Amino acid sequence: ISLTRPICCAVVASHWMMTGNVFSATTAQQMGLVSEICAENEVLEKARQHAHHLCKLPARTLQKIKELLRPEEYKKQLLQVIEREIELFAQGLTSAEHREAVQAFLEKRKPNFRQF
Repeated sequence: ISLTRPICCAVVASHWMMTGNVFSATTAQQMGLVSEICAENEVLEKARQHAHHLCKLPARTLQKIKELLRPEEYKKQLLQVIEREIELFAQGLTSAEHREAVQAFLEKRKPNFRQF
């Protein structure tokens, strides 16, 4: 059971990252990426309401909750993933696929990645 969530999360993340499809706010909420959806003109007010509510709660308790939700191992792993992403992104900028994408953009045509 403990492996179910990471595996399911990886499958969902793979789908969205590999397809490059845009998803809605509702889908983001269903995936657990956002906790609440509001109209664009309500964002600032909602954020203020949440901040005001959090300010009334015991700071040390909130800090301990955050530590439980984001243990030190998670932070280390996240930094490693970010470093790897930067490395791979930099490699991608020098690839033939990237050159084709830029050239297609400049020529106002769809890129042809089948040649790779």
